Amino acid sequence: MAYNQAKYLSENGHSVTVITSSIPKTGQKVFEDFNVIRIPVWNIFEDKLGVPYPLFSSRLRRTLRKEIKSADIVHAHGHVYMPSVIAARVAAKHKKPFILTQHNTFIEYKSPALRNMQKLADRLLGKPTLARSAAVITVSEATKDYMNDILPVKTHVHYNGVDVKRFKPVKDQSAVRKALKLPQDKIICFTVRRITFKNGVDTMIEAAKLLKKRPDILFVIGGKGPDLELARGLIKKAKLKNVLLLGMVEDKDLPSYYAASDIFILPSKKGEGFPLVILEALASGLPVIATRSGGHVEIIESSNYGFIVEPNEPAELARYIEVLSNKQTQLATMKHGSRQFAEQNLSWEENVTSLLKVFKEAGA
Repeated sequence: MAYNQAKYLSENGHSVTVITSSIPKTGQKVFEDFNVIRIPVWNIFEDKLGVPYPLFSSRLRRTLRKEIKSADIVHAHGHVYMPSVIAARVAAKHKKPFILTQHNTFIEYKSPALRNMQKLADRLLGKPTLARSAAVITVSEATKDYMNDILPVKTHVHYNGVDVKRFKPVKDQSAVRKALKLPQDKIICFTVRRITFKNGVDTMIEAAKLLKKRPDILFVIGGKGPDLELARGLIKKAKLKNVLLLGMVEDKDLPSYYAASDIFILPSKKGEGFPLVILEALASGLPVIATRSGGHVEIIESSNYGFIVEPNEPAELARYIEVLSNKQTQLATMKHGSRQFAEQNLSWEENVTSLLKVFKEAGA
């Protein structure tokens, strides 16, 4: 999201500097038409616990102080991350408007200790950051409710955008499948996420087990993460031939995997804000079967573009996969509707136009 907003802002004549982590390289470079400053980090929490919370070097504060002094507005992502917390303080000191975008809702980690740590971080880090915000943008009503539970603030709900020129259906799906070495005679159910407990890869694998007797359905799972080997083990133990675990999918290949698929699956347990993969799937002309785990429910449940199932319910997930697999006319209609909806409502141009309105109201 930050990349696309920076790209479209810079293309419209705004000067943009992005401060982010450097894993593993450091330094500053020009990326597209905006500057990117990368700060060294230690990623021990993600490596050991599966919690994406990089610890930045001492350069972070010095860099933020220098850049914020010359900025008109400060825009951060995530209410408890170190750059957001420090940037909010520095912006207040220099009397610069601070805007916060929040993506996720509360994450139901498997460990009670991690859930308690998250609640503590919300109170000790998130609450002061929200209090220093001139405005808060959330990517869904569900995320807005999460923020207001921490501290009631002025909140704007802006759904994420998607590059509808990059993610789109193709005329010759068979050629794309051939290039990716995917079978031509299958209904392909695709997901691409970090392979973690909270993203529900185990639920998708359990659904595949229930559909073992449907040789026409193939589950394709892309991504890497701390639970990748666990997923491999579950597939091997169940002797599943209807699951293809891709590992890391290169960004350049991602549109092709969407285009080669028939149905997109989001099996997350909880804690989603409004995942970009949902928007990429819709733009690619895929109906979505997703769990009730975040803001995407607001679009899918009130539309004809997919189905919502409860988290941790592989039987329910398998049932809807069969529904679409058995009704090719309905599947084709939903594919067309998904693409049309994305083109009309979810472009990055529309997203950045809304963002600029918030900036203006905040005093930029």
